[in-house]
Amino acid sequence: MKCDETWPRCANCVTVGRRCVFPLSADPDLLSTPMRRDENLAGSSGATTPNADTSSGSPSGRSPAVISAPDLTHLTNGDNIFGQLESDVAINMVHMKLLIHFSLRMAIPELDEHLIELGTRLTVKTGAEVPYLLHEALSLSARHLSMTVSEKSSEYLNLAVQLQNRAILLFNSEKVRVDETTCVPMILFSSILGRHLCMDALAFRSASLGPFLDCYVNFVRVHRGVKVIVNRGWPLLKDSELCPLVAWGMGLGRLRSRGHDCDDILRLLDSYEDISPDCLEACHRAIEFVQIAVDDLQVRMFTRGKHLYQIVFSWSLLVPEAFSEMLVQRKPVAIAILAHYAALLHLARDLWQIGDSGAYLLNVISKYLGSEWDEWLAWPRSIVLSEDMEVDIPLRPSIPV
Repeated sequence: MKCDETWPRCANCVTVGRRCVFPLSADPDLLSTPMRRDENLAGSSGATTPNADTSSGSPSGRSPAVISAPDLTHLTNGDNIFGQLESDVAINMVHMKLLIHFSLRMAIPELDEHLIELGTRLTVKTGAEVPYLLHEALSLSARHLSMTVSEKSSEYLNLAVQLQNRAILLFNSEKVRVDETTCVPMILFSSILGRHLCMDALAFRSASLGPFLDCYVNFVRVHRGVKVIVNRGWPLLKDSELCPLVAWGMGLGRLRSRGHDCDDILRLLDSYEDISPDCLEACHRAIEFVQIAVDDLQVRMFTRGKHLYQIVFSWSLLVPEAFSEMLVQRKPVAIAILAHYAALLHLARDLWQIGDSGAYLLNVISKYLGSEWDEWLAWPRSIVLSEDMEVDIPLRPSIPV
């Protein structure tokens, strides 16, 4: 049972006698902007996300951007030895340590070195004036320390969850409208948060596939809302300090596959009868981006795994929404394609953000689908189960040296 985010205390958490991890420090009247009915993703339940504003007029005239709080109860038990965030001024030495530790590499490890330095400086400088951005940067820093400081892992993880929730609450309470003065912090915040949400979703562990799919689809819905904010701000970044970072990340959706690693599943998909044309196209796009990522390994001397890592973190946004709905409906063909994404995760396992998530995901998918889908899972199994599989990509360290 997840937190239902009601005030002053979550009813679900009260019912089960659990300490509510949703922050209680902000004015409830300021915590969210009401969502229009037409802003809910079609067919969604639970998390809501804003759709792109298609009205005419200047960006400043658009409705405020809103991000729904993700359900992160699978990550934390609610205990926090570092104390509660009672207000915006509740900054202590732990937070200073997190700030010093922060690097944009934690969110976007495939960035070129000079862009990591630029993005880190810009995030810290902008965060000094924009609390929601600062809180998300601190949250990501705590998330990294939860992976690298074993003796305080759970404490840092709880702190990361608390800071992330607080960042989203602050963002929503400001009712931010996209204009020339807000676009830089909004893009930085949304980009870092999107990567952070992906890490949290991939960290989910359950003995069966169903709970993971629920968590993953919830992440996808929130992530699509984050993407809307990024899209709103891009036209205003032409002359900003953020322009080089935005230019670096453009064009991924226009890439086309060249290799043949996914030929077998494409053949099986095209012979599969129980699928609509729209869903078939969505599955084709999902597989194509898997192949593009694998193609990147063949030219890694030139790309350093850039496209592999981009697709690992952005696959949920690159594939059509119809594919996510197939996962909601537990369509076996979509789950078999998700196993190919698991193979990509395994190829990127040296990243601390990914780890063993690929092997875990393929395992629960295999148990769920059963032996009748073995042919569909042949390629991902050849990647994940191969003891000799080595990925020779020059990985940078996760933290600055």
